[in-house]
Amino acid sequence: MGMREPARHFVITLPESEREGQGTRSPCCLIHEPGNRDLLPCTGPAIGATMRPMESTTQSRPEAVDEPAAATQHWIVGFDGSNHARRALEWAAETARGRPVRIEAVIAWQRPYAGILPIRGGGDTQDEILDALNEEARIVVEDVRTAKGIDLSARTELGSPAGVLLEAVEAADLLVLGSRGHGGLAQFALGSVGIQTTGHSSKPTLIVPDVAQPHGLHRTVVGVDGSDNAKAALEWAFHFAPPRTEIVALHSWAPPLLAADYLGAQSVASLSDEASAEFEAAVMEVEQRVGAPGRFVRSFATGHVGGQLIAAAEHADLLVIGARGRSGLFSGLGSMSTWILHHMVCPTAVVPAPVKAD
Repeated sequence: MGMREPARHFVITLPESEREGQGTRSPCCLIHEPGNRDLLPCTGPAIGATMRPMESTTQSRPEAVDEPAAATQHWIVGFDGSNHARRALEWAAETARGRPVRIEAVIAWQRPYAGILPIRGGGDTQDEILDALNEEARIVVEDVRTAKGIDLSARTELGSPAGVLLEAVEAADLLVLGSRGHGGLAQFALGSVGIQTTGHSSKPTLIVPDVAQPHGLHRTVVGVDGSDNAKAALEWAFHFAPPRTEIVALHSWAPPLLAADYLGAQSVASLSDEASAEFEAAVMEVEQRVGAPGRFVRSFATGHVGGQLIAAAEHADLLVIGARGRSGLFSGLGSMSTWILHHMVCPTAVVPAPVKAD
């Protein structure tokens, strides 16, 4: 049996002026905060910062764990006829090959509105439009089903896309969407339907960007910050990924602002050690929960959380994050999760926070 190559990960290294606090820091991106119509400037490190390879704390890929036969999964794919939606459908179909998965493409349509009133008159009737959409979806679905050999069907519903999809996924296990639909703006990586569903779905939502290639899952990266939501995301990744998939649990830690000046280097190192130990405890907790000790590759790094995850996602087939991290004060999608979705470079799954028992 041959030697396995050590898993490699990447760390953001900031420019000298950033590390020493010199010069003027300009916003590197815009953040969309749910409930706020304004786009807020982000003052974190730029995605384009220099990266250097870092050896994982686990020097070899853990042995694959064969799970018992799983029950049939039900995936909903939002479909509107756009190229983005077709790519999402093809990605889901390829990922489902050889697995007990049933995929349903759901098409939602509602009459356009002018203000608060629906636009009437002219053109096709509502039934004719729905029939045309259903026929278009049927042709695409038949093409993908024949090519992939999977259980795939389609249906059309009347209503707002976000509302229809959120209702459909309540009786399913996963919602898959393209990064943008027909109404998407090119400057935004995530469309309005994606923003609404990822922030309000009780089930995981997986967004497929235009750059994604449907070639199966070989490497999955999971953002782990020690929160219950992050642990739920890691557990979901374990069950979602095929047994031979490498799953990397990544934690990014940044010292408090001016910590070195006021606490000293030794105290900062101590804080880093504490964070590392807490990260290890969180990963081990999930491994024990799923009955797979040593299943996850650990990667502990220093830097901007979003930048670290995007850098790692460059070399992954899937990125998994929790809807909200430790700093989450409100329901819905957190600001860091929103930021990551607007900069995603590979299919990205958002796992909702676990519901706490009363």
